[in-house]
Amino acid sequence: MLYVDVPVGTGYSYSKTQEGYYSNDKQLVEHIYDFFQKWLVDHPEFSSNPLYIGGGSYSGIAVLPLVQKIYEDYTAGRSPILNLQGFVLSSPRIDSFMDSNTKVEFAHQRTLISNELYKSIKSNCNGDYVNRDPNNTNCISDYEAFSELVRYINEFQILSPSCMIASKENQRILSEEFKNIRQTKFRCRDDEYAVGELWANDPHVRKALQVREGTKDHFQRCNHSVAYTWNVPSVVEYLQNLTNTNLRSLIYWYRRS
Repeated sequence: MLYVDVPVGTGYSYSKTQEGYYSNDKQLVEHIYDFFQKWLVDHPEFSSNPLYIGGGSYSGIAVLPLVQKIYEDYTAGRSPILNLQGFVLSSPRIDSFMDSNTKVEFAHQRTLISNELYKSIKSNCNGDYVNRDPNNTNCISDYEAFSELVRYINEFQILSPSCMIASKENQRILSEEFKNIRQTKFRCRDDEYAVGELWANDPHVRKALQVREGTKDHFQRCNHSVAYTWNVPSVVEYLQNLTNTNLRSLIYWYRRS
């Protein structure tokens, strides 16, 4: 199993040039594709292994175009051949507009907002909650009411507490508890992420993973300094194309507000 840190600058990944840190959705697909090609050249003994490509959340934007590109090479017999068998997606980003616009509908389905507000906002905003007309005061007012009601809801998991990213003090405490990780219980998912970051920066872990010395001083789960451009708003077309192939697929979502 291969875990690929992308885009460049995330995880342990790095670039030898400053220009290499500038990336976008389309380049991301090319970078992963090039990695697979080069990795197989270096490890030809794995070339016949069944290949399943997986990703979650925003990486759905990259996985589907990548799978289609590899599938086209596979059917055309281009070398080196990747023995592509299927793909797995966990709560993937498929369409930016659709993902954002369905939040109101979902909130109503989960009784996070009242029937009255739902009917009002749906009517006043004409079902479009993304491209709101600033002159449509009724729509703006309803959307502000909606936003206030879900303000303290964890949009990634509505049954979990809404927590901020672990503070420096919490990270220090977690660092102490990390020694007894099996006995530690976390209230917030972000605390688990913080522990993961502590683990990834442990010198023994870095050595075991063969992270090259001098390339990445610190592992960051979320590197907001990465120069990344979102330029693929939807991959619905790729999904439609791939469902007409003989590839296996597993796509599942956990509910979010």
